Amino acid sequence: MFPLPRYPVLVAWMGLALLLAGCGYHLRGTQGVTAALPPLHLGGDRSIPLYEILRRALEETGTPLVARESAQLVLVLLGEQRDRRVLSVAATGTEVQEYELIYSATFEAYDAAGRPLLTPQTVRRTRDIRFDKTAVNTLVSESEQLYRDMRLAAGREILRRLQAAAQGLEAAGGTPGEKVGEKAGAP
Repeated sequence: MFPLPRYPVLVAWMGLALLLAGCGYHLRGTQGVTAALPPLHLGGDRSIPLYEILRRALEETGTPLVARESAQLVLVLLGEQRDRRVLSVAATGTEVQEYELIYSATFEAYDAAGRPLLTPQTVRRTRDIRFDKTAVNTLVSESEQLYRDMRLAAGREILRRLQAAAQGLEAAGGTPGEKVGEKAGAP
C-alpha cells in the first residue's frame, strides 16, 4: 500500500494546480491598448499627472503624437479630481476606521473634422483604506500609492475606450477625419 501523504492540504493544492494547468486555464493578465492608433493629438491641461501617463502609454504603442492640425484623432483631458469620504467609523461614532479614496478623470475625443467620437466622459476609480491614527505617515504614503494606481487604471480605461471608438469608426467604413461612407481618394 501507498503511505498517506504527510501534508494532505499541500497535495490537494498541487493536484488542483496540475488540473487547472492541464485544462489550459491561465490568468487574464493585463488588458491594455496594444495596437497603435492613428496619428493623435493629446490636448488638455499638461500639468495633470494623467497627461504624462497617457503620453507615455501612447508612445509605447507606437501611436504618433502630432500637432492638432495633422491629427486624425484628438483626445482632450478635461480634468482630474481626487477625493475621499468616510467609509466607516468606530462604534463610538467619533473615530474614523476606513476611508474611500476616489479618483476621477474627465476626457473627450473627436476626429479630425471635429465630430465627437467620445462625448465628455468620466472614468472613476475607488479604493478603500483603513485608518490608523498611530500611523498617519503610513496612511499618507499608502493613499498616494493608491491614487497613483487608480490614475494608471483610469489611463488604461481611457485608451481602451479611445481604441474602441476608433475601431468602431473604421468598421463603419470610415477613418478618423473622413465622413462615414467617404473613401480616401474618392472624388
